[in-house]
Amino acid sequence: MQAIIGIFCIWLASRLLGAVARYFRQPAIIGELLAGILLGPSLIGHYYSFPSPLLDTLDVVAGALFLLTAGWEIRLTDILKFRRVGLAVSAAGAVVPLLIGYGLGTYYAVAVGYDGQGSPQMFACFVGIALSVSALPVIARTLMDMGLYRTRIGIVTMSAVTVDDLLGWTCFSLLLGLLGSADAGAQFRFFLPLVSYVAGVLIGEIKRWHDTAAKARFDWVVNNLFAPILFGSIALKLSFFLYFDLRLVLILVLVASVCKIFACAFAASVMGMPKREAWAIGFAMNSRGAMIIVLSSLAREFHIIGDRLLVGIISMAVVTSMMSAPLIRLVFKEARPAEG
Repeated sequence: MQAIIGIFCIWLASRLLGAVARYFRQPAIIGELLAGILLGPSLIGHYYSFPSPLLDTLDVVAGALFLLTAGWEIRLTDILKFRRVGLAVSAAGAVVPLLIGYGLGTYYAVAVGYDGQGSPQMFACFVGIALSVSALPVIARTLMDMGLYRTRIGIVTMSAVTVDDLLGWTCFSLLLGLLGSADAGAQFRFFLPLVSYVAGVLIGEIKRWHDTAAKARFDWVVNNLFAPILFGSIALKLSFFLYFDLRLVLILVLVASVCKIFACAFAASVMGMPKREAWAIGFAMNSRGAMIIVLSSLAREFHIIGDRLLVGIISMAVVTSMMSAPLIRLVFKEARPAEG
């Protein structure tokens, strides 16, 4: 019963703060992320613990359902239409942060959170992977909230982030395999979101599905019941009391943002995207979120990273997720991006 009450509190806080965010012309996800911080151990969660095994399970289900609905709003023909620019953005957004992160983890390990435990090589690999991965559900939610999901920006971004995350998660799975820790549960948690998204894209090719009342009801349930819980719980385990290191967080946010934004924007621009749209794609791709938090939690569980870096990465994920929408809005101001 306590777990159900906690989940209801998360949903209610996310809905309320999401409405506040929309009132100020910001995407609902900003309010939902703030709800997680409010209910986390730094504030209310210091006195009442909301996380529970039931919430963890619900997060997995909510993430899968949200990406299923996000996937069927994308047309496969649109993805193929922009496949060259999507692949270019994906390659730049994965390779550049991966190399920079690996370099930081190798030559400036202590500065980016190495605590002397575990393999230095594994740590460096993880830092690279952590900087290269984006947040598929967070990006989809941000683009939907801003009315950009079906535009050229949304199509290119979603196709790029799908490939991006597939590469990043595959690399991390190989890393766990080298440690002998790639259990079936970890693999399931990693690849279920991608499988759900791809399944949604395939369902979206069924023309008659888009005009049905069943689809409309399913969309409403997912976006109004499940999505607020999913995004509200992102920051729920974030504690600033014990392991928060402001210098580490600033380094992570700066490096992660610069390498991802500039790499993706440059690739999109080179492939012929207008400058404003190229920058918007870079800002959207910079969102991290639930996926990197799951990845980092597993890395901590398998002693690849310590608590200080875990808190630093979670903080970076929340900050970068909240940065995207305001920066995209700043790029366009009153201009309207092109449809897909």
